[in-house]
Amino acid sequence: MMDKAQRLLLEKKRKDLQEASLKRSKVDLLSDLIKILDAKYIKYNINFYSDVWNWICDNFPVAEWGKINWDFVEHKNKLAWTEPDKIPELFEKFVSKYNLTDDMVTIIWSNSERPAIDMSLDDAKMVIQDIFDEDWDTWMVPKERKWCIECHHTGSLTIGIVDK
Repeated sequence: MMDKAQRLLLEKKRKDLQEASLKRSKVDLLSDLIKILDAKYIKYNINFYSDVWNWICDNFPVAEWGKINWDFVEHKNKLAWTEPDKIPELFEKFVSKYNLTDDMVTIIWSNSERPAIDMSLDDAKMVIQDIFDEDWDTWMVPKERKWCIECHHTGSLTIGIVDK
């Protein structure tokens, strides 16, 4: 018969293994992007506990289907795209126009099972098409939480600036 200490140790080990397995399955959802990042020697951090979505919901009006309702955001700029290969050009317009020089950004996707990725804005610019191709909808927020860029599958790339 197993004593209580051994049982607790085994239960903890089992819980840790289950959590590690869950994390591996979430990382697998980003495997194509991770291969690209690794091939380009881009530094990144997989963030399993990002609070970026909560910050977006606290600072922007979010519709029940998960899109920011830009009609109610005062400081915004929305650009339309019809071909996804035009998105990097539009993204670069935002970076230039708003002088985005933030060191680190967090990227999240509409599939909440995907973990967030933290990386430098400069590195994100190098692979922005791959980042936006990863899922239907994508959001990017800097560490300083001053703005949010949403790439929506309906053909819009929008930046919102937070007044705080």
